[in-house]
Amino acid sequence: MKKTYTNGLVLLPGLLFLILLLAGCPYSSEVPLAPPSGDMDGGLYGRWLLDSGDENPDYYEIGELDGISFTLEKYTYDSEDDMYSMDNGYTAWFTVIGDVRFMNVEDVDDRGTYYFYKLEMPSADSFILYEVTDNIDEVFTDSGTMYEFFDAYKNLSFFYNTDEEVYKREVRKQGGSKTG
Repeated sequence: MKKTYTNGLVLLPGLLFLILLLAGCPYSSEVPLAPPSGDMDGGLYGRWLLDSGDENPDYYEIGELDGISFTLEKYTYDSEDDMYSMDNGYTAWFTVIGDVRFMNVEDVDDRGTYYFYKLEMPSADSFILYEVTDNIDEVFTDSGTMYEFFDAYKNLSFFYNTDEEVYKREVRKQGGSKTG
């Protein structure tokens, strides 16, 4: 009887995708760095394109929620369907520690799990996202202890993953949009 490996070949792409997905995750916690507070900078609302050189780059749509928190929706282009679709929806807010602005990000489909990014704005039309490293072993049960930990390491390069992403504000042309 001849063995076939069709099932293994079908499962392999899914397994590789899962490995890549998990390998690129930022640090996560069951508590936020701090609860939402302070006013949101309305200048961040809008569409922000990943500066990747791709013809159809990923992008974030940032929207108003309550003046403190904001919505963050990530869109990716599907070349098979020739259209963009939303990958994930998040609720987010900023926590400032010293001169570093961290974004607390909560997946709307996985409430109670928070991800953290440092955000720098070199100009009003661009920002850089740095993932807080996924190499942190500490598990925090309260925001105060995590805040102190972030404060102690926030200025060290190894506190962040090396794959930062630059986003540029979409400049919409009259009569339509570049990304649909």
